Amino acid sequence: MKKNKIYNFLEEYWFLSLIIWWPIVLFIFMLIFSPKAELKMVHWHMPISYDLCWDTRELNDEWKHWKIHWHNDWKIHIEWNVNMLNRTETLWKFMDSAKIPFSKTQIWKYKNGDNCPWSDKPWKVKVLINWKENNEFRNYVLNDKDKIKIIFK
Repeated sequence: MKKNKIYNFLEEYWFLSLIIWWPIVLFIFMLIFSPKAELKMVHWHMPISYDLCWDTRELNDEWKHWKIHWHNDWKIHIEWNVNMLNRTETLWKFMDSAKIPFSKTQIWKYKNGDNCPWSDKPWKVKVLINWKENNEFRNYVLNDKDKIKIIFK
């Protein structure tokens, strides 16, 4: 009985066939059976303002635009596929990408306990999100239309 050409090729080059086809089969298997992330393409805007010793400042635009960024329009922008089950778009990541020192104790050059130039009272950093004080400086996950105000008074 004469074998067809494909069978002869597979029999002769079985190892090469395995190298070519096995990764493809594994990839298809992973696509079918891997847990699906809840990805959603978003274009969100969060107005942000500052009141630092009664001085409002604009952010610099020196960083590479990432999924969380700024267009010099007083809004944080998130334009990306967001994993809705495992959100990582935090206020701290935005500040870090903008290279702005930011923590519970500091915003830019202002540090808790410092005085404003015309005051002898020590001030502290506060974050208001949707007009409520929020202490999740590092972990607050941004949401569409959040209103963010950072205060040093």
